[in-house]
Amino acid sequence: MSQAQGTKKILLCDDDETFVDILETLLRGEGFTVITASSGFAGLEKLMEENPDLLLLDLDMPSGTGFELMETISRNKAFDPSRIIVLSGYENQADQERLRAMGVSDYVVKPLNCKVLLAQVRDLLGERLKENGAH
Repeated sequence: MSQAQGTKKILLCDDDETFVDILETLLRGEGFTVITASSGFAGLEKLMEENPDLLLLDLDMPSGTGFELMETISRNKAFDPSRIIVLSGYENQADQERLRAMGVSDYVVKPLNCKVLLAQVRDLLGERLKENGAH
């Protein structure tokens, strides 16, 4: 784990408590600071308060869906959409195209491969694993 990695802050916006606990433990174990929100509305509030480096966003949540949050972000230019990875339980091509048009970095279908997600997170945040020899 690089020193710079520990300074990276990730907002995890998902209403599935078990999934959040697992992913939060994984990301914290890699040295990231993790903030969580369980709805789109809470996610928007945390986004504005915390100014995270990355947003991991579930689409299907109560009290403000991921799409509603994305539309607010797009409308208000509240966050760079290229720093968003969407997490969804549905492999929906129309949703993927709509979100990519909004500028999201990636769309990952649950259940996800944690190693692959970590690689995507590191790549998006400009991190590389030294043991892989990447620069």
